[in-house]
Amino acid sequence: MTPSERIPVERVLGELDPSWLTAAEIDAVLEVGYLAIACDRDLRDEELDGLGRLLRELSGQNDARGLGRLAEAIERYAAYLDRDGLDGRLESCAAVLSRRKLARDLAYKIACALALVDRHLHDREFELDLALIAALELTQDEADALAHQVHALLEMPK
Repeated sequence: MTPSERIPVERVLGELDPSWLTAAEIDAVLEVGYLAIACDRDLRDEELDGLGRLLRELSGQNDARGLGRLAEAIERYAAYLDRDGLDGRLESCAAVLSRRKLARDLAYKIACALALVDRHLHDREFELDLALIAALELTQDEADALAHQVHALLEMPK
């Protein structure tokens, strides 16, 4: 996929200053993004590229937040997923994000954006969406509004 064909997932960050989030919250929102692309068991280059762009935006200059490189984060998230399973990881991430609506909303928006990167929605992504809504304690109306924001930001028809 050429740069001009990329879905600009980093737009979901909007005017967010990464310093508004803790390093643990940033790691959790990125892990939710990883779960969104890994749930279909087919990590595609464009999905990894999107996650990498988000990581770079959120980690700050010279990785000031200590998140590491994309390959390290993917390896860490994959090991957690193997160890705890999808539901376990969603619960762990949700626990970190539970204190602030900003962090929960961002995690959901990142998951929505990354699910769209390969331009295919899979059954497992739909199942993850339902589990993520529950884990983040979002109402369906809140999730729908966030998804609508993501579609508008990515300039994609619903």
